[in-house]
Amino acid sequence: MLDTAYANYSSAQRFRDLAGETDNSIRVAANILSYSMTGKPLLSFGDKGDLQFRSVHRSLLEVESVAYEHYSRPSLKKSSRKPMTLIELSTVKIAAVQKIIDFLESQSCDIVEIPSPPFADNHGPNHLFESTSEVIPERNEDFDSILKNASVEFSLHLSREEIAESERLTELESQTVIADWEYSLEANRKLADIHKSVDPKTHFESFLFPKEDYSEFVRARSKLIGPIRLVLDRLKMVRFTVDESQGKESGYVDVPMAIQVVASQSKRNDVFMQEENELRSEAWAIIIDSSKSLETFQSEVRDVAVCLSEVAKDLIPNPNSWACYSFNENLYILKDFS
Repeated sequence: MLDTAYANYSSAQRFRDLAGETDNSIRVAANILSYSMTGKPLLSFGDKGDLQFRSVHRSLLEVESVAYEHYSRPSLKKSSRKPMTLIELSTVKIAAVQKIIDFLESQSCDIVEIPSPPFADNHGPNHLFESTSEVIPERNEDFDSILKNASVEFSLHLSREEIAESERLTELESQTVIADWEYSLEANRKLADIHKSVDPKTHFESFLFPKEDYSEFVRARSKLIGPIRLVLDRLKMVRFTVDESQGKESGYVDVPMAIQVVASQSKRNDVFMQEENELRSEAWAIIIDSSKSLETFQSEVRDVAVCLSEVAKDLIPNPNSWACYSFNENLYILKDFS
């Protein structure tokens, strides 16, 4: 709970100054997100607008509460009341969604970005927060101050021992995360150096690794699951080749071998050949053009890359036998032959 409070409170300090924002949809999105993070608005929309925001916030809290009661184990339930059925829970969700739709329509909002905290999974980028290097100076606080203020903000009554234990665990976790991050950076640097050494006269300016977005990848993969399965099934049918296998005891006579056996008066009888299906040995290198000329088709190129990569992963059991790269003036290493 303290970790969540700290993350929400510190992230709320990074909200952009939206006082001069003219796009009402961004102002509304920021306010809804601020309510979900801290329970307080970021901006005022007048008495009527603020009342609507509080009503939407209460509806979302109600959905969270009844969902918790519905899905929790009996020992974790907060009340003795009978939990809602799935149909009743769905009714509460639909009512909350309808209230949100009515509210957005009343504000004439067409939200093109899905607001989310910087530390949470997202459905695409949003521009509600400053980067960590551009935190507004008057909002800048040290760790202890943020932790204390977050505890007060979320009404967390914790003893000094509990806070000290939380700090200790946070420090251990942060050290682990930093160590893993540093190891990843060093591994990437060595991998880039290996690629540079293959062609010292390369025209690529740099060898880089693209920004990772796992949630976007999962969405693209789920959308393309049909084409992925179709291509995979088709390629599995052509992975085998028919070839003649010698040294068999039945099948077609291998005339040269039979002549040698007769001439040497050997008692061997493995002088036959058979046609057998043999698995082809193959390696894939998926090369993606990410230059400006294809920026218009960025979504289609991404989908093709995801489809081929997923096919290669399932089709080729050896991960050392396929790789994926992207290029413009730089070469981006999505996956190397390892």
